[in-house]
Amino acid sequence: MSKRKIICGAVFGATLAAVTTAVWCFAGGAGLAAENSSPDSSSSSPAAANAGIDTKLKQREERLRELQGIEQSLQQSDAERQKIEDEIAALKADREKLRHDLVEAADKVRALEERASDAEERLAREVAQEKALQASLEGRRELIGHVLAALQRIGGKPPPAVIVSAQDILVAVRASMALGAVLPQLRDEARALAGDLADLVRLRNEIVAERDRLNSGLGELREGRTRLSALIDARQASVANNELALGEAAKHAAALAQRAKNLRDFLASLDSDIAQSEKRAAEDRKAAEALAISTQNSFTAASLKEPTRLSPKINFAEARGLLPLPVAGSIFRDFGEPDEVTGQARGVSLTTRPRAVVSSPIEGVIAHAGPFRGYGQLLIINAGNGYHIVLAGLGHIDVAAGQPVLAGEPIGEMGDGNLLTTEVAKATSAGPVLYVEFRKDGSAINPGPWWAKTDQRKVRG
Repeated sequence: MSKRKIICGAVFGATLAAVTTAVWCFAGGAGLAAENSSPDSSSSSPAAANAGIDTKLKQREERLRELQGIEQSLQQSDAERQKIEDEIAALKADREKLRHDLVEAADKVRALEERASDAEERLAREVAQEKALQASLEGRRELIGHVLAALQRIGGKPPPAVIVSAQDILVAVRASMALGAVLPQLRDEARALAGDLADLVRLRNEIVAERDRLNSGLGELREGRTRLSALIDARQASVANNELALGEAAKHAAALAQRAKNLRDFLASLDSDIAQSEKRAAEDRKAAEALAISTQNSFTAASLKEPTRLSPKINFAEARGLLPLPVAGSIFRDFGEPDEVTGQARGVSLTTRPRAVVSSPIEGVIAHAGPFRGYGQLLIINAGNGYHIVLAGLGHIDVAAGQPVLAGEPIGEMGDGNLLTTEVAKATSAGPVLYVEFRKDGSAINPGPWWAKTDQRKVRG
């Protein structure tokens, strides 16, 4: 349903209420004084006229609250997005530092690995030298054993200095001479071998210890590098998650911003429509007041000329089931049916042929006859006892305000097309449409019980 249809429907009902209230107050003379009117009828006009505007104002308040909520959400979204961006920047900075630390750790590992390789090469050379010396010693083991045994014997039991024979002395001298010639060489060689063996043992122990230290350092560095890599992976995952969250936050913020823009545009359009509707409602109220004054003047003049003819002879309440339709046609929207304009139809809309004759369905007095904007030619018939019949959408009328009419008397004709420009029937028919509304004491009532049975069968198909 468009915004303008609601306003137009409300104003249409307000106008009919104003006009029929006025004629009901003034058409019956002393017997229909204004103080005997329904309490609701005097206030129905402004209330109905303002109904559409009040609806729009309420809708505006709801949309404004919604817009304020969206703007608050946008502020929160901006703050959250800034927080995520800061976290991403910090994580990226930490990631770069960690990468540099990892490079330094890798350099240290490589340096230690090179040192370990050099130490292993030195160890291999020393082991080879040790094996060569051990082989050399093994080859001279027998000679060295004899020499060492002889030295032990000489040192343990030296020969007597006097009680020896010459032969013994000669042997001893010769042995001493031989040992004296051999012993220094053996002693020097043994001393050198012992020093070499001691050096090899010392070097091997030092290299083994150095290898242990290197292996321990390499293990620690590998663990550190593993920790750094794991930390970088975790930070990278955190950056990726935050970037994903940032993207989602940006999408959410964009959607909120678009929704806020749509609401602002809608509120601007609604404000313009409310202003136009208020202006139109004011103009229609002024026109309705002028129409009521004109109708009052017409009744006053008519009562002075023919005071006895202002009260219909037929009791409208007793005419149930007897009234013909005012025009040959079909009802396409009956009283109380859903109406895209006002929610529920308060009258009957009849489709007719072009230029169809419109007749008064009952004896009465013309309370109003003339054009009224948006409704074509408007006729209101005073049927007495607070009953009025409203006919709208005529192309031409043949009666004047204050004129008595008989049941079935021609009072006008339809036009060539739909003259109801107020959206009452515009949305459903392009041909002539006659709008009929029965009112009792200023309130719309169902006209169905008054139609003759033949017309009811015609209406129901």
